[in-house]
Order: sequence, then C-alpha cells, then structure tokens
Amino acid sequence: MSSDVDTDAAGDDGLGSRFSGVQIAAAVVGIVIVAFIVLLATRDVQTNDPNTVAVGEGVPDVAGVSYDGSTFDINDVLAANRSLPPDQQEWVVVNFFASWCVPCEIEHPELIRLDEQGAACPTRLVGVAINDTEEGVRDFFDRRGGEWPVLVGDTSSTIIDFGVTAPPETFVVAPSGLVLQKFISNVTYEDVVENITC
Repeated sequence: MSSDVDTDAAGDDGLGSRFSGVQIAAAVVGIVIVAFIVLLATRDVQTNDPNTVAVGEGVPDVAGVSYDGSTFDINDVLAANRSLPPDQQEWVVVNFFASWCVPCEIEHPELIRLDEQGAACPTRLVGVAINDTEEGVRDFFDRRGGEWPVLVGDTSSTIIDFGVTAPPETFVVAPSGLVLQKFISNVTYEDVVENITC
C-alpha cells in the first residue's frame, strides 16, 4: 500500500514539473510579446518609411500659397542659392503648425524671434498648416504676431512627404537642400540656430 502512495506522489510531481514548465514557457512568450509591443510603440516609425524624409536626405517639395496670398516654393530658394557665395546662401526652416495646437502657441514667440533676429547665416522661415483653415491661421497670426508665409489649403502631400504625424514639427534645411535637423514638438530659438552654420 505504501508503494501505491509513493507512486501517486511521484506521478503528481511529474505532472507538477510539466505544468510549471508550461507556465514558464507561457511567461517567456508573454514577456516577448510585451517587449515587442513596447518596441513598436516607442520606435521612430518615420525612419522606417521610405516615403518620408529623414535627416541627411533631400528636402521634399514645399510649395503653395500662404494665408496672406503670397506664394512660396523651396525650389526657388535652392535654385537661387546655387548662384550665391556660400555665406549668402539661405537656409530654410520648415515649421509644421496648426492654429488649434497648444505646443504651437508655446513655440510661436521663439519662431517670431527666429524670423526677426535670424541666425548666423541668412535664414528663411516657412510654415505649413496641418488640418487647418486659412481663417484659422490668419486669426492665429493676427492675435500673436509673425509675418512669415504659412502655406494653407491642401498641404497633405507635403505633410506625408515629410512624415509629420502631429504639429508642431520643424525641419532645418541647408542651402544645398539637405534636411540637417528635425525637431518633434515645440522648439526654441536656440534649438534652431545652433544647427545653422555658414
């Protein structure tokens, strides 16, 4: 009789060992899944998309009509740069913006400073409105100041080409047309000008 009890106990231990092995395997799989989800949630998706601009690449087209009726085309700036000495060539700062965006309100005085004071090299600021109206942009600038062009209307292709997901995002473009810096969220004057060197 005592051997039957010992056999049952041994059988339970064997089942217990297998069960804990299954639990361990399930825990490992769970950890791998959680790590994968965290990786997906925190990675920079834009750098993996061949259809969006990255630092060190050529700038996509930025062209259109501003809320004040003026026009802007980055290709005109880049073409003019080719005939100028290096210290006279213009840098372009492209700021993606929306009048309803709180971080855009926070960074606006910094952009005014950039527009008014410039940088070490000639620098031009241009905005691109995201999901906004001409009236919304005009009202924002009427209330807060600023006189640089902000492209309105259908800016979706520019937004897609730059890989912008939400305003504000800012790109520093060298006179050669290469994107040298990208800022996600609001920027300061110092953030921008330290990346502009003649």
